[in-house]
Amino acid sequence: MFKQRSALSVVRWLQLAVRSCLLLTMSLTMSSCARFKRCDPRAKTTNNVPVTASAIHAVQSNAFEFGNWPDEKWWVAFDDEELNYLIQLGLENSPLLKELCAKVESAEQEAKVVGSKMFPDVGAIATMLYAHLPKNGLLRSVAPTVPAVIHPLILGIGFEYEIDFWQKNWNGYQAALGLAKSVEALQSQTELMVTIGIASEYYIYLANREKLMLMNDLLDDYNQLYNLSVNLQKYRIASSIDVLEMQEKVLSAQKQIEALQDELDHSKHSLGTLLGMGPDFTEELIEQFKPFQDRVMIPDDIELNLLSRRPDLTAQIWKVQAAAREIKVAQSLFYPNVSLAGLGGFDSIEFRNYFNSKSLLGTLVPAISLPIFTGGRLRANLGVKKAKFEMLIHEYNEMVLNAAKEVADRLSEVSSLTKQVAVQKEHVQTVSDEEALIRLRYVNRVDSKLSVLKANAELLEKKIVEVELEKWKYYSVLGFIKSIGGGYISPVKIECTTGESNG
Repeated sequence: MFKQRSALSVVRWLQLAVRSCLLLTMSLTMSSCARFKRCDPRAKTTNNVPVTASAIHAVQSNAFEFGNWPDEKWWVAFDDEELNYLIQLGLENSPLLKELCAKVESAEQEAKVVGSKMFPDVGAIATMLYAHLPKNGLLRSVAPTVPAVIHPLILGIGFEYEIDFWQKNWNGYQAALGLAKSVEALQSQTELMVTIGIASEYYIYLANREKLMLMNDLLDDYNQLYNLSVNLQKYRIASSIDVLEMQEKVLSAQKQIEALQDELDHSKHSLGTLLGMGPDFTEELIEQFKPFQDRVMIPDDIELNLLSRRPDLTAQIWKVQAAAREIKVAQSLFYPNVSLAGLGGFDSIEFRNYFNSKSLLGTLVPAISLPIFTGGRLRANLGVKKAKFEMLIHEYNEMVLNAAKEVADRLSEVSSLTKQVAVQKEHVQTVSDEEALIRLRYVNRVDSKLSVLKANAELLEKKIVEVELEKWKYYSVLGFIKSIGGGYISPVKIECTTGESNG
């Protein structure tokens, strides 16, 4: 009967303690809400990407046409097996991509660490104490039957649990998860930069190699013209000025050949680094440079979906969402913190009685705490989170404007270069026709070899300019693909609002 009454009294005491904690929590919460002024950041993300007019103008230039977004493997559209091989090699071996992969894994694990706070922390406890109690001490004076030497042993399972009334831990987990998603989007952005970089260096290399071949042919013509001018000077048919002019062209061509060779080496080094093979990349590129002749596709809904197609913007919006969650966490720190701790097991000073029912131990400790005076720390912390949120919002809006500008600039560049290439092709064709007529006149002994060499040199000069324009057209087309995010698609639509805190 006594044991039953003791158990009932313990249960009633626990019920009273929990009720008291809840009542105190409610009263403190009301007082906390009365003295706490909620923070409501006013910054908002922009959804306006005004590029439709630029897109329409680009289509009217015949360099573009409306169509679909690029595929995930956008480079396949270039129909270049060597490019496909190089990009696949880069995706497999790039240290930068491997580093980002590790960062994604690290961020996801950090989010799990933060998320673990939402669950009870349970652990086993085992403590043993050797103690010699003095006979005249307090314990043995009151209870003389207690032995002089005791070995108290406590063995049990304890737990601690923070009751997340205000969703502090939940919002903290969502913030960490948002940062992990941001790193994942940055991984996609890095992958886009690597693939674009490989394609750019590849076409720059092919174009410069083509230019080098033409420059060698041009140098050969200049040397022949120089030798011919020297011979003509001997017979007073050409002047010293003609000889010096040809000598200047020979030296200039030699200088350009050296510069082109240096550019080829740099392109090869950059390409090898992007591929993860090192600057001494020795694999020979066998593909010949071909002009870009297809029209570039502009997505029909470019203004509507550009924001969700760029991984850098997606990464930033995840950061904004995480910052909004951090504001909620900072708000919840103003409210009472309610936690529960407990221990269950056995406690005895004698081993033989350890597993006896009389050695059972059980404790339950509800606790509540409320910040009353923190020297302004909580408000300052909330101010920091609010300022960070607004800063990220403004950074995002600036990135949106820069993204729209980048798209418009690439549209303008490709349109302009398409027109320049078309004009240069006509120029090359005109000079080619003229060179053919002069060569025919030379065969019929109407014109001189000097005229043939000069006409052929002019034709080579115009072809070099054409290759240079084609090179930069490739570069601009790749820049346009980068500006619309390649083949990236944001996995989810994110709402960026701070919301209202509980309480």
